[in-house]
Amino acid sequence: MATKLDITRSSYSKIESGATDVNLSRLEQIAFILDVKLIHLLSFDPEQEMRDASSYLLVLAQIREKDRCIELLLQQIVELAHQLKFGRESKNGYRNLVLPNQFDPAG
Repeated sequence: MATKLDITRSSYSKIESGATDVNLSRLEQIAFILDVKLIHLLSFDPEQEMRDASSYLLVLAQIREKDRCIELLLQQIVELAHQLKFGRESKNGYRNLVLPNQFDPAG
């Protein structure tokens, strides 16, 4: 970052630590380099970012759980389609009705 701003690492370190105040034009340079809007740079809240990340991880875990449920339901659909087509007992021992050919899920 220091190189991109054309300043020394020591100078940039002082900016990061708050030892040096940053003027508006320098903030605009930093925002441009980071490809963010200046307002985002000025309003950055690390605690809010952590809360957002935690929320994201929670939602991701919920989506994965729903995916597992969908996978199990798809397996059950395949088993039921097989039972409908062949009129055999399922793996769990239940016997299903044999339907006429027009209800054949395969075609």
